[in-house]
Amino acid sequence: MNKKKYYLLPLGCAQNISDAERVSTVLEENRFVITSDESEADLICVIACSVRQSAIDRIYGRSKIWGKYKKKSLKILSGCVLPKDRKKMEEIFDVVFGIESLEELPSLIALSSVIPADSTLRLTARRVETGIQSSNGKRLDPRCGEDDKKNYFNYLSIQPKHGNTFQALVPISNGCNNFCSYCAVPYTRGREVSRSFDEIVNEVKDLVKNGYKEITLLGQNVNSYGNDIKGGKSFLDLLEELDKIPGKFWIRFISNHPKDFPNELIENLPKLEKVTPYIHLPLQSGSTKILKGMNRKYTRKDYLTLVEKIRKNIPDVAIGTDTIVGFPGETEKDFEKSIEVFEKSKFDMAYIAQYSPRQGTVSARMKDDISKEIKKQRDKKLNEVLKKTALENNKKYVGKEVEVLVEKEYKGFLWGRTGTYKLVKIDKGPSFVKKSGEIIGRFIKIKIKSATPWTLSGSLLTANSK
Repeated sequence: MNKKKYYLLPLGCAQNISDAERVSTVLEENRFVITSDESEADLICVIACSVRQSAIDRIYGRSKIWGKYKKKSLKILSGCVLPKDRKKMEEIFDVVFGIESLEELPSLIALSSVIPADSTLRLTARRVETGIQSSNGKRLDPRCGEDDKKNYFNYLSIQPKHGNTFQALVPISNGCNNFCSYCAVPYTRGREVSRSFDEIVNEVKDLVKNGYKEITLLGQNVNSYGNDIKGGKSFLDLLEELDKIPGKFWIRFISNHPKDFPNELIENLPKLEKVTPYIHLPLQSGSTKILKGMNRKYTRKDYLTLVEKIRKNIPDVAIGTDTIVGFPGETEKDFEKSIEVFEKSKFDMAYIAQYSPRQGTVSARMKDDISKEIKKQRDKKLNEVLKKTALENNKKYVGKEVEVLVEKEYKGFLWGRTGTYKLVKIDKGPSFVKKSGEIIGRFIKIKIKSATPWTLSGSLLTANSK
């Protein structure tokens, strides 16, 4: 029997990419094979992002192309989908399902008229080993007490099919309790649910055992990990336990929330050998007035104080951020405060977004009173400030030796990242004796020769790698 082909399109954040990896596991256990050619796919699956309108518009654009293909495919949608978007998406897709119901995907495929029912479709998928099981094999909700236990399937326990053999995304929670006024996540993923501590530790141990060198912990707010479990362990507890795992590997984590970043975490991060010195700390606005409208629950002063503590306690730390320009009511004075915070914080990188209202969120009820042109201007101005601080930070690396995890080869150069998440362009040089395929996914030492705002350039010091 010929295997069916599937095409996967994850949009948005790293959590969606991680979800797509679990979708791959379920499909491939049911004899589908992945293809990079949409036109030959029997099944097209999109992991949607409703956080920004641009991601939804991209789906509409792709759907017009799909309609021109000779081959009819089963079209499936999951991910973050707001109710307003869902109604329109149901006109495009044959199946729309919540990612938490991933276990049911084979039965949904079997019920479709596009792909005939196949008795080989299986309703199970490989699971990460958990310490909490019910009598029928499904994971018990860790939030339930002894008198209120119930069967609960956590789709995150499905083992993902990672994008490569040395980098892995490991979700530690799903959903969010913060309800930022512009954000769709609490309405699409629900309230925050932490994964089992043991489940996460076992997954990371298995990854390290299999040679993975970079583990990125994921959560809408990693700092609040465990708060929803009575007597649960904290995010710091988790980092400390993962740091004990033998082997040479890095631990990264995203994303943090300034209101939940405790002093205890700041003070202990430098003691953790495997945790990299890069902190992604979303700002969103430098104006306390706008932060209040965003329901961020911290002030401009709070944020700057936190950045100061981080830089004081974590040597050579790099800090990245997220910021929105043109939020409703943002005056020039408010925007100037964002510029000031950028200048004082000296960010290494930033994702700057022009505000777009998302129906169903609180801010969608506010007047979108900043023109597109002004949003573009403010985006450009902030990028200019970022360019200066990033270059200033990167120049400090010139002449130094740094450790880099090699990620790929492109146009005759190796490319990788430092522990501080700096992108490095590597000139292999005459001393390079290994084939590039043998060094990708390994740690190597690099001598930095030059810097731009976004890239470091250097040469290989030794062909030895780990």
